[in-house]
Amino acid sequence: MHTIAKRILETYIRDQKILTVPELDLDEEQKKYLETKDISFVTIFKNWKVVWSSWRIHIKRDNTILELIDNTLQTIKDERFSQEIKNVEDLGNITIRVDIISNIQRKVIKNLWQIDVKTDWLILISQDYEKAWIILPNISNIAIAPDDLFYLICKKAWLDQDKIKETDYILYKINSTVYSD
Repeated sequence: MHTIAKRILETYIRDQKILTVPELDLDEEQKKYLETKDISFVTIFKNWKVVWSSWRIHIKRDNTILELIDNTLQTIKDERFSQEIKNVEDLGNITIRVDIISNIQRKVIKNLWQIDVKTDWLILISQDYEKAWIILPNISNIAIAPDDLFYLICKKAWLDQDKIKETDYILYKINSTVYSD
Protein backbone atom coordinates (compact mmCIF):
# COMPACT_ATOMS: atom_id res chain seq x y z
CA MET A 1 0.00 0.00 0.00
CA HIS A 2 2.93 2.34 0.68
CA THR A 3 4.12 1.69 -2.87
CA ILE A 4 0.73 2.85 -4.16
CA ALA A 5 0.99 6.02 -2.06
CA LYS A 6 4.45 6.70 -3.45
CA ARG A 7 3.27 6.25 -7.05
CA ILE A 8 0.33 8.58 -6.41
CA LEU A 9 2.68 11.25 -5.06
CA GLU A 10 5.24 10.80 -7.85
CA THR A 11 2.62 11.03 -10.59
CA TYR A 12 0.89 14.02 -9.06
CA ILE A 13 4.12 15.96 -8.47
CA ARG A 14 5.58 15.11 -11.89
CA ASP A 15 2.45 15.32 -14.08
CA GLN A 16 -0.21 17.04 -11.93
CA LYS A 17 -2.33 13.94 -12.60
CA ILE A 18 -4.37 11.88 -10.16
CA LEU A 19 -4.01 8.18 -10.88
CA THR A 20 -7.19 6.17 -11.32
CA VAL A 21 -7.62 2.67 -9.88
CA PRO A 22 -6.94 0.91 -13.23
CA GLU A 23 -3.74 2.95 -13.63
CA LEU A 24 -2.45 1.72 -10.26
CA ASP A 25 -1.91 -1.80 -11.68
CA LEU A 26 -2.75 -3.44 -8.35
CA ASP A 27 -1.31 -6.82 -7.37
CA GLU A 28 -3.55 -9.57 -5.96
CA GLU A 29 -3.05 -8.55 -2.32
CA GLN A 30 -3.84 -4.91 -3.10
CA LYS A 31 -6.94 -5.84 -5.12
CA LYS A 32 -8.61 -7.19 -1.96
CA TYR A 33 -8.84 -3.57 -0.77
CA LEU A 34 -11.21 -2.80 -3.65
CA GLU A 35 -13.76 -4.87 -1.71
CA THR A 36 -13.27 -3.25 1.71
CA LYS A 37 -14.06 0.13 3.25
CA ASP A 38 -11.22 0.52 5.72
CA ILE A 39 -9.50 3.59 7.11
CA SER A 40 -6.17 4.42 5.53
CA PHE A 41 -3.68 6.43 7.53
CA VAL A 42 -0.83 7.81 5.40
CA THR A 43 2.27 8.99 7.24
CA ILE A 44 5.30 10.53 5.57
CA PHE A 45 8.63 10.56 7.38
CA LYS A 46 11.72 12.59 6.59
CA ASN A 47 14.91 11.83 8.51
CA TRP A 48 12.85 9.30 10.51
CA LYS A 49 10.54 11.97 11.95
CA VAL A 50 6.84 12.27 11.15
CA VAL A 51 6.41 15.24 8.86
CA TRP A 52 2.97 14.79 7.32
CA SER A 53 -0.01 12.53 7.84
CA SER A 54 -3.56 12.28 6.63
CA TRP A 55 -6.56 10.14 7.50
CA ARG A 56 -10.30 10.25 8.16
CA ILE A 57 -12.11 8.42 10.92
CA HIS A 58 -15.25 8.27 8.75
CA ILE A 59 -14.63 6.75 5.34
CA LYS A 60 -16.00 8.83 2.49
CA ARG A 61 -15.03 6.77 -0.55
CA ASP A 62 -16.43 3.49 -1.92
CA ASN A 63 -13.40 1.39 -1.05
CA THR A 64 -10.06 1.37 0.76
CA ILE A 65 -8.01 2.07 -2.39
CA LEU A 66 -10.02 5.21 -3.22
CA GLU A 67 -9.70 6.30 0.41
CA LEU A 68 -5.92 5.76 0.16
CA ILE A 69 -5.74 7.92 -2.98
CA ASP A 70 -7.60 10.75 -1.21
CA ASN A 71 -5.50 10.57 1.95
CA THR A 72 -2.24 10.43 0.02
CA LEU A 73 -3.17 13.51 -1.99
CA GLN A 74 -4.31 15.26 1.19
CA THR A 75 -0.70 15.22 2.47
CA ILE A 76 0.27 17.50 -0.43
CA LYS A 77 -2.05 20.22 0.88
CA ASP A 78 0.05 20.56 4.04
CA GLU A 79 2.34 23.57 3.57
CA ARG A 80 5.20 21.64 5.20
CA PHE A 81 5.02 19.23 2.26
CA SER A 82 5.34 21.97 -0.36
CA GLN A 83 8.27 23.48 1.55
CA GLU A 84 10.16 20.17 1.54
CA ILE A 85 9.07 18.48 -1.71
CA LYS A 86 9.60 20.57 -4.84
CA ASN A 87 10.09 17.80 -7.40
CA VAL A 88 9.95 14.02 -7.83
CA GLU A 89 13.63 13.63 -6.86
CA ASP A 90 12.87 15.03 -3.39
CA LEU A 91 10.62 12.00 -2.78
CA GLY A 92 13.80 9.94 -2.48
CA ASN A 93 14.37 11.59 0.92
CA ILE A 94 11.11 10.39 2.46
CA THR A 95 9.69 7.16 3.85
CA ILE A 96 6.00 6.38 3.53
CA ARG A 97 3.97 4.29 5.95
CA VAL A 98 0.37 3.31 5.27
CA ASP A 99 -1.74 1.86 8.07
CA ILE A 100 -4.97 0.13 7.10
CA ILE A 101 -7.50 -0.02 9.90
CA SER A 102 -10.49 -2.33 9.54
CA ASN A 103 -13.65 -2.08 11.61
CA ILE A 104 -12.52 -4.94 13.86
CA GLN A 105 -9.22 -3.15 14.54
CA ARG A 106 -10.88 -0.17 16.20
CA LYS A 107 -12.83 -0.29 19.41
CA VAL A 108 -14.39 2.33 21.65
CA ILE A 109 -12.94 1.96 25.14
CA LYS A 110 -14.05 3.17 28.54
CA ASN A 111 -10.89 2.40 30.47
CA LEU A 112 -7.39 3.58 29.56
CA TRP A 113 -5.93 0.40 30.99
CA GLN A 114 -7.33 -1.44 27.96
CA ILE A 115 -4.49 0.18 25.97
CA ASP A 116 -1.15 -1.48 25.30
CA VAL A 117 1.23 1.46 24.73
CA LYS A 118 3.51 -0.74 22.59
CA THR A 119 0.87 -1.84 20.06
CA ASP A 120 -2.28 0.29 20.33
CA TRP A 121 -3.02 3.70 18.93
CA LEU A 122 -5.16 6.05 20.98
CA ILE A 123 -7.67 8.29 19.24
CA LEU A 124 -9.65 10.94 21.07
CA ILE A 125 -12.71 12.40 19.34
CA SER A 126 -14.37 15.43 20.81
CA GLN A 127 -18.09 14.94 21.37
CA ASP A 128 -18.91 17.65 18.85
CA TYR A 129 -17.13 15.42 16.27
CA GLU A 130 -15.36 18.40 14.74
CA LYS A 131 -11.90 17.28 15.80
CA ALA A 132 -9.98 14.10 16.35
CA TRP A 133 -6.50 13.62 17.76
CA ILE A 134 -4.27 10.61 17.53
CA ILE A 135 -1.28 9.19 19.35
CA LEU A 136 0.63 6.44 17.56
CA PRO A 137 1.75 3.26 19.33
CA ASN A 138 5.20 2.45 20.67
CA ILE A 139 6.37 5.89 21.73
CA SER A 140 7.95 4.36 24.81
CA ASN A 141 10.51 7.12 25.05
CA ILE A 142 7.62 9.43 26.06
CA ALA A 143 4.80 7.14 27.20
CA ILE A 144 5.31 4.05 29.29
CA ALA A 145 1.75 3.71 30.63
CA PRO A 146 -1.77 4.32 29.26
CA ASP A 147 -2.27 7.44 31.41
CA ASP A 148 0.90 8.87 29.80
CA LEU A 149 -0.77 8.43 26.41
CA PHE A 150 -3.92 10.12 27.67
CA TYR A 151 -1.88 13.04 28.99
CA LEU A 152 -0.14 13.38 25.60
CA ILE A 153 -3.34 13.21 23.59
CA CYS A 154 -5.01 15.81 25.84
CA LYS A 155 -2.00 18.06 25.44
CA LYS A 156 -2.08 17.60 21.65
CA ALA A 157 -5.81 18.40 21.64
CA TRP A 158 -5.33 21.50 23.84
CA LEU A 159 -7.48 19.94 26.56
CA ASP A 160 -6.82 20.18 30.28
CA GLN A 161 -6.55 16.58 31.46
CA ASP A 162 -7.69 17.57 34.96
CA LYS A 163 -10.84 19.36 33.75
CA ILE A 164 -12.01 17.14 30.90
CA LYS A 165 -14.89 14.78 31.72
CA GLU A 166 -15.59 11.40 30.17
CA THR A 167 -18.72 12.84 28.55
CA ASP A 168 -16.55 15.32 26.61
CA TYR A 169 -14.84 12.72 24.41
CA ILE A 170 -14.80 9.24 22.91
CA LEU A 171 -11.64 7.13 23.07
CA TYR A 172 -10.74 4.52 20.48
CA LYS A 173 -8.11 1.85 20.79
CA ILE A 174 -6.75 1.09 17.33
CA ASN A 175 -4.56 -1.58 15.78
CA SER A 176 -3.54 -1.56 12.13
CA THR A 177 -2.01 -3.51 9.30
CA VAL A 178 1.23 -1.69 8.45
CA TYR A 179 2.78 -1.23 5.02
CA SER A 180 6.08 0.63 4.94
CA ASP A 181 9.42 1.08 3.19
